[in-house]
Amino acid sequence: MENQDTDPGPEWINYVVFTVVGMALLVTGAVFSGLFDAILSGNYQLAEVFSSILSVLTSLILVGVTWWYVGLTSDLVSLTEKQRQQERELEISRHQTQQQNLRQAFLIELNEVEGTLNKLVESKEKDQLTPNRYPEILMPTVVYESNANQIGILTTNEAASLTSIYTRLLHLHSLMKSYNEIKEKDKLTKREQAEIEVVETVGPYMASEILEEIGELAEIMAAEAEHTMTIDRLSENFGTKPDHQPYQ
Repeated sequence: MENQDTDPGPEWINYVVFTVVGMALLVTGAVFSGLFDAILSGNYQLAEVFSSILSVLTSLILVGVTWWYVGLTSDLVSLTEKQRQQERELEISRHQTQQQNLRQAFLIELNEVEGTLNKLVESKEKDQLTPNRYPEILMPTVVYESNANQIGILTTNEAASLTSIYTRLLHLHSLMKSYNEIKEKDKLTKREQAEIEVVETVGPYMASEILEEIGELAEIMAAEAEHTMTIDRLSENFGTKPDHQPYQ
């Protein structure tokens, strides 16, 4: 919430200044008329008095106008700074919203992947992988492929972890696709048999490593999300948001 200045002092000062300047202008008009009449009548001593009064009134008017100009300039500067602050707050809010949406999208996709990876890990104990013809469906990478150029808005740790996870996941995709194609054949060459044995050995190990990285990423993202909410709560309490970006 924004801090509001409820002190009416400056408004009263402006009111007094404008009143004094207005009265000074009226008196100046009368003095100027008296000065003109004194000069026409040849009463130069009276004209000198009127001239001195006119000089004082002119100085008073100049002081009042200067005060008004300084106040106007100060208000304009304050308004401009407030607008800039609001723009900064809006930009930070948009950035944080984009981060949170991207985190959620990745976590949803990786949650779907975890089920398949767990099956691969379990298959190690059974000494037999469970072939499936569509690893790209059971281990989707759509969010990553669609937002690869947006990962930079996340923190350095999040971006590095996501890149590592999806690099391994795409590699595992390739292995599983090759594995499935070979397993569908009736007769296998020695090379194909060797490839199957390699995938059955390496696949569960890779799946286990990816699962571990996904767990670490979830913790990192949860910590960053909590950090963002903490910053928002502090900003609301103090009425302003920080000028710096809270993200790396």
